[in-house]
Amino acid sequence: MRKSFVFMVFVGCLFALISSTVQAQATAPQAITFDNAGEVTSISEIVIMAQRFGMRFTPVTDRLVVASDSGVTLYNSFTGAIDMQLIDGDFDGYAFTSDESLFYFSDDDGLHVLDMETMETEVLTTLKGGLVLSPDDHLIAIDQVDRCYVGGCTGQMILVDALSGEIVFSDAYAEEYLNDFAFSPDGSMFAYSINATTTWSNFNQSGTGFPSAVVHVVDLSSMEDLLTVAVDQGVLGNLFFTADGSQLVYDTLTMTDDSPEWSSAAIHVLNVTTGEEDARWALPMVIQSASPDGRYLHGENSVALPGWITFGMESGKIVTVADGEVRVIPTLFANPAFDPSSTLIAFGGGEDTGAVRFMSLETGDIVDPLGLMDVTPVFSVIFSPQGTLVAGQYTDTDNREEHHILIFGIPAGS
Repeated sequence: MRKSFVFMVFVGCLFALISSTVQAQATAPQAITFDNAGEVTSISEIVIMAQRFGMRFTPVTDRLVVASDSGVTLYNSFTGAIDMQLIDGDFDGYAFTSDESLFYFSDDDGLHVLDMETMETEVLTTLKGGLVLSPDDHLIAIDQVDRCYVGGCTGQMILVDALSGEIVFSDAYAEEYLNDFAFSPDGSMFAYSINATTTWSNFNQSGTGFPSAVVHVVDLSSMEDLLTVAVDQGVLGNLFFTADGSQLVYDTLTMTDDSPEWSSAAIHVLNVTTGEEDARWALPMVIQSASPDGRYLHGENSVALPGWITFGMESGKIVTVADGEVRVIPTLFANPAFDPSSTLIAFGGGEDTGAVRFMSLETGDIVDPLGLMDVTPVFSVIFSPQGTLVAGQYTDTDNREEHHILIFGIPAGS
């Protein structure tokens, strides 16, 4: 009798396990591909009131993190309901670990770490600023701001140990503007770019003289400069490592002696082993983002004005890193998102095309989901890490502080 009872319990547990697995598979959202992009539809909507905000998905659970001037809030992407308030009030930066177990954030009191299981918070260091976690979650890059001006912010570039908060690398650039920084995908290198404030300020104030800039690549095993690259008579834009970490891609705007305006723009592909350029393209665009595999770059047309860098609202451009091919995205909204597989992009639609559109990076073909033809067009969009969801936002035309976030995906069973 006991054996029969044990067997029945075993079978019952096995059946429950299989049932829950099948149910999870049935309800799990599908990854969006070019072939099924036409089935994408609205899943939920979130409305926030703020002067400014940003959004991103969590690394594992695809929840939506919304950061605004009132704090950082975690939302359920499928219902639009608030899961929790992560930060209440002002902050400088935040990041989840890759397994979503820890949440780091910086405010006036310093750098904090929140354990997502126990909900206990610890202050690691009094350092504060914008922050980025290394791919292995071992290091935190902090842009500790000193002062901000029209041209940018000065301060110090710092790397700290993610467990102890101990400083492992620092570079004072009190007279320079930090522009951008990034870890290599394997976590072995760290790159950052700076624009000198002295020449930049002189140029802004008098229209004479020329800015200069430097790219630093740091070897994280020795915490020493692996290489530096100087940019004369120009300024640096954004920078990205390619997927294998062998190249660093960045953009520059430069001037000539006979012109106080920006005279040329270029994209550079730097070999981090040799320190030599593998490629350079004279393109009138500033890099905005890179595909996960590093094969594609997206940028916007740049407009040249004395002492300023502005971005036009013309169509964005996609550049294929391998051969320098340039493709134009036929949309006014030049803030697309690359999917995790680097095979397609999502971008805002228009009055005639609906809320969001998808383009194949291989062919350039475009899909307009029919179910979204009557949905309000969105502007900037982001993909979830698993490629199953897309979030897009638009601002109410009658109230510039009312923002709507629409989340799109393919319903389970479609």
